[in-house]
Amino acid sequence: MSEAEKKRRAEYQLKRKKNIWIQVAVILTVAVLILVSVSAYFQLSKVYYIKYSESSELNYNVQLKDNDFYDDQPLGPGHTYVNELVDKITASFKYTLDMDDNDVEYDYVYGIVTRLEIKHKQSGNVIYASEEQTVPEQSFYKASGGDLKIVETVTLDFVAYDREACSFINTYKLENEVEATLLLTFKVNVESHCETQGGESVRASNSYFKTLNIPVAVTTVSCYETSSGPDGAHHEIECPSPINANVLKTVAMVLACVDVVLAGVLVAFIFLTRNNDINYAIKVRKLK
Repeated sequence: MSEAEKKRRAEYQLKRKKNIWIQVAVILTVAVLILVSVSAYFQLSKVYYIKYSESSELNYNVQLKDNDFYDDQPLGPGHTYVNELVDKITASFKYTLDMDDNDVEYDYVYGIVTRLEIKHKQSGNVIYASEEQTVPEQSFYKASGGDLKIVETVTLDFVAYDREACSFINTYKLENEVEATLLLTFKVNVESHCETQGGESVRASNSYFKTLNIPVAVTTVSCYETSSGPDGAHHEIECPSPINANVLKTVAMVLACVDVVLAGVLVAFIFLTRNNDINYAIKVRKLK
């Protein structure tokens, strides 16, 4: 074998190996892209759940008129108060929503209503009621998640409401037939939402109230609380991925088909160029 022939063989083998490695690199690159697409597809197809908890609190105190018996002012909750000594009642409402994820938006509305209600004792039917929006309804939008806290404090003129109830009861001589209550109610409605694949929103809507019940037109006053308020337990909002994962599935399938074709081309190339006894001059020209 001449030196020229050996040189041609060596050049041919070098170019053949170079072509094989280039094709292998392309096939491996496409395979990596397939794995990334498949992994991303399964990741984005998952529905994730955002945990959140809600709690509400009510605290109040009673301011008494000047008197010879009570030195400490104001009096806190848990007491029974003499009606004639009560001047004003201050109530503080607090609502807290704690979201584990910061990518949640809120729309929330809250307000405080004061209602004087006189009911028939036996039937429970309302005979008279007057209502006013002590704290007007307020609507807010919060663009990011985390903690949401609402705190409102109001002071009621107990004497005025007690006088109104007594006037109605005495006018119609209903002393033994009715009971009168002053209801101070904090209401809140919260909608939290996250985007879905189609750009729509998955929403969790919660409405709560907490009421301070204050008996009026009685000799002694014992306040008590009623509510549909949250208990602090954890809840979940279901949020699918905002990205359409089916696109990644299609990309992975197309890349898989391309990779199979490339692998077939590589096998054919190796097979067709494997014989060392055929004309190297022809092969060298084909590789150029």
